[in-house]
Amino acid sequence: MKAKRVYPDGTFFWKGTQIFISKCLGGEFIGMEPTDDRYWDVHFATFPLARFDSHKLVLQPMPTSGE
Repeated sequence: MKAKRVYPDGTFFWKGTQIFISKCLGGEFIGMEPTDDRYWDVHFATFPLARFDSHKLVLQPMPTSGE
């Protein structure tokens, strides 16, 4: 898992690109867990937040079980 700092404006950086996640997470760290070479599951503590597409640089809702 890779730790990323969320800045006060609610963004984190991915390979030099600023990605907005939430102002509520400003000042916190999020965990990014790779699922394959493209997608990363984003967590705050043990709570799953979103899935990050590292090719399109977008956050998506977490898939539900069975997807």
